[in-house]
Amino acid sequence: MRRCSSLLCALFISTGVHADAFQQAMIDYGNKLEECRAIAKSNTADFPVTDWFAALDVQSKKNVVIYLSLDNRARCSSKEKASLIKAAETAPEPAKEPLRFLLEEKPYREYIKDLDQDEVLRIQREFSKPFDSFKIGGRLDLLE
Repeated sequence: MRRCSSLLCALFISTGVHADAFQQAMIDYGNKLEECRAIAKSNTADFPVTDWFAALDVQSKKNVVIYLSLDNRARCSSKEKASLIKAAETAPEPAKEPLRFLLEEKPYREYIKDLDQDEVLRIQREFSKPFDSFKIGGRLDLLE
């Protein structure tokens, strides 16, 4: 995530955007990405292993963990991302182009498309903060 906020800073400098709502929105989003990364790194909570989750095959368990990791991080910075998207509407074109990749929606919902969505949401309600998927995967013996 450090790379994202660095990219936002480089984008700001290279486009010569003056102090305005767009600049502030980029700074706020970059700061929030860093905050979410720090939350994930320090999150030591146990993953809630429900009966449904325990009964899944290994690949499905991995998919649930990956999905929740990505979605929890996205939710963590969603307010700042929405503000940046709104502020970008008035930004000059050269400033907008590099942001398209960062701000486009990623199709990570595919990870859980064949699974019980209600059960995934049940786990997410208990485990809603960003987390390190490798740490959790290791604790759940999902890493090979």
